[in-house]
Amino acid sequence: MNRRRAYSLAIVVVLLTACTGNGQATGGASQSAGAPIAVEVLVPFPYPGMLRPGLLMAQDRFFAEEGLDVTLTTVDGSQVVAQQVIAGNATIGILDVASILIANSDGHDVRAVAGFNKGTFGIVVTDDSDIDSIEDLEGRILGVTDPSGGEMNLVRAALADVGLEPDADVEIVPVGEGGPASFLAIQDGTIDAFAGAINDFVALESEGLVPRSILPEKYQGLPAGNWVVMQSTLDDPELRDIVVRVIRAHAKGLVFAEENIDAAVAIGCEIVPEQCDDVARATVTMARGLGTNLPNGDNPWGFNDHDAWDTTQAALLADVTGAEFDVRVAAPNDLIAEINDFDEASVREAAGEAN
Repeated sequence: MNRRRAYSLAIVVVLLTACTGNGQATGGASQSAGAPIAVEVLVPFPYPGMLRPGLLMAQDRFFAEEGLDVTLTTVDGSQVVAQQVIAGNATIGILDVASILIANSDGHDVRAVAGFNKGTFGIVVTDDSDIDSIEDLEGRILGVTDPSGGEMNLVRAALADVGLEPDADVEIVPVGEGGPASFLAIQDGTIDAFAGAINDFVALESEGLVPRSILPEKYQGLPAGNWVVMQSTLDDPELRDIVVRVIRAHAKGLVFAEENIDAAVAIGCEIVPEQCDDVARATVTMARGLGTNLPNGDNPWGFNDHDAWDTTQAALLADVTGAEFDVRVAAPNDLIAEINDFDEASVREAAGEAN
């Protein structure tokens, strides 16, 4: 099946220690007397919302199906994710490509064992704009969420490709995240284009913007959010198995949402009702989030596209990571077969029967 190519999601999963007969922690993740394995998920954002349907569906049903009892806890940003995983205080997480390659360049054996989130950053104009390409931004004003926003690596690379420099050839103006203020800046001509992440674009569309992408093809569908562990975790058969089950539950959640978006929205609205005052908007938001999590072409769930990783490192991160690191070491596909070892047809059938 051909799936469409579609922020940086970050999740840390701390696998709780093995329980004794009385349920007390003793050190090492394992299942006691057939009970689900307790897993704490640390997230650097508020409780997962409609942009993260795979996680929502996994939390609703598929973590339990994989024998996991998952608790979600918010942490303060992606830096905490990397710190906790590297320190051994967290077993598995989801990080952006930059954090993963920087960690490897610094000598830490962080491994991106599966990738889902991709194509999250972009550059758009209004549908009726006379700007048709990055070259057309010369002498214009490009709005960004923040000068240090995640989209800036993409902006610098895209401009450099056509011989333009930020602030010298294209004025860069921070207008905040997608919402009423940035929408007004686009509508009244304060900015000519806007660079941001998918959550920004969804918010702008909800304000009435009809965006048109001017992002070059080479930068479309690049990897963003990836499940990561340390190499030492992969070397531990018990932890390795739990990692596979966590990621497989997420993959099942994405399959369910892809098959029946209406049922997925209904489930999501039960979990995060504050995001469902407008169900139509919630549906659009989930559909956009789902689109960034679908595999490119016929690749299996979680597959790491090494060509896309190479593009990301060479074009976007060269001045951040220093010497290039072999992405095939940093992002192996060793677990992909096990992650995909489930009956996808059964998941789709269950989704189709859900109300």
